[in-house]
Amino acid sequence: MVKHEKVVPRTGKTGWHRIAEYDDLIKWQYGDSPYRVIVHLNQRGHFEAVFTSWYGPPNYLIRGNCGGGHKGRMLALVAAKDWMDEHSHGCPPPRQMAEQAGQVPAL
Repeated sequence: MVKHEKVVPRTGKTGWHRIAEYDDLIKWQYGDSPYRVIVHLNQRGHFEAVFTSWYGPPNYLIRGNCGGGHKGRMLALVAAKDWMDEHSHGCPPPRQMAEQAGQVPAL
């Protein structure tokens, strides 16, 4: 397995900070960690907000099915920002959060 530190350059920033923004994707990173919050347009054409790790699934769904277009993007963006505010000092890994929420079966 490739180490996160060897692929993703250190930013020196702390807390959640935006690292990418496009029309159909916005991405934040927590400090120099492998954790990300992503707002993106899913396969059904709806925006959703997810908490994920650079190391892969499962992801924790912050909010799904926000709708398409500008309103859907804004709804997912607000959900992501609220979640990041609530977890501004860290949180469990995405798998653990998804298990606790019943989004994936526990190992």
